[in-house]
Amino acid sequence: MINYERYEGLIDQGVMAKASILCVGAGGAANLYRNLARAGVGKLALVDHDDISATNPATQAFGSHQIGKKKVAALVEDIARINPNCDVTAHPIKIQNLMPEPAFKLQDYDLILAMTDNFMVQAALNRIACKRGIDALFAAAYYNGAAVEVTGSFRCSIEAGCGCHRCNTYLRYKAYADGFKPTRNAGSHIFQAEYLNALLGNMVVSLLHDNAGSELGNPHLAQRFLASPLIVSRLNPTYAAQENEAFSCIPADQATFTTRHWPRDLPPGFVCADCGTTYPDYRAGASKCAIIDRS
Repeated sequence: MINYERYEGLIDQGVMAKASILCVGAGGAANLYRNLARAGVGKLALVDHDDISATNPATQAFGSHQIGKKKVAALVEDIARINPNCDVTAHPIKIQNLMPEPAFKLQDYDLILAMTDNFMVQAALNRIACKRGIDALFAAAYYNGAAVEVTGSFRCSIEAGCGCHRCNTYLRYKAYADGFKPTRNAGSHIFQAEYLNALLGNMVVSLLHDNAGSELGNPHLAQRFLASPLIVSRLNPTYAAQENEAFSCIPADQATFTTRHWPRDLPPGFVCADCGTTYPDYRAGASKCAIIDRS
């Protein structure tokens, strides 16, 4: 039994124990899931069809002894040792094959974590989240270890005119529509993954507490993010720092590990095919929603 005495006044264990999270992609986010279980999340469903390869212990927090195992199976074993009270299940299949199964009920989950680097899978999960009205969090690690990204789709954000994951990554969707092909096996390292996991873990805890109306768990973080659900955090202080680029306004003495909300300009006449947000309503909504309080 885990002793949460040192969490008192910080994290509400009742909120965490009631949380149910669908986790899609079990590579770089492996330690995110272990730590959510460690923090007391009650239910995790892990979806990933991949095996642990020889390169994964260097980039994804698996051990050499786990090479050849299914990622989700290895994680279930790890989580069971960390927190036996966490109800964790492994689904070693693609998410599109899991969804039609009669026993699978998407409405059982409070949050979807789209932790895959596959654009098409993230796009499909965003459509599902918007259609079903389920909150979803997305993540990306940028090439060359330059930065990381966190985006989301939330019912309250969409209703307030702040858009969904698709709205906030419009240029990425456009690039893929125009024929962009991602680099296979792009370079990455464990510290970029764990930096992103730390941001995500704090965001998940905050979102769960904010949704439950709890004053613990730093709900102010979630409220700020819900109003502008795209943040980019730099590991390379020169990333996007040239004139008229997104970080060009950041003073040199604040350039290390800078994180900022990343506004996206949408084209005139834009209508999001996933959430229905329109331009210019998107910008009007984003500008008037400095903080969204779900209470």
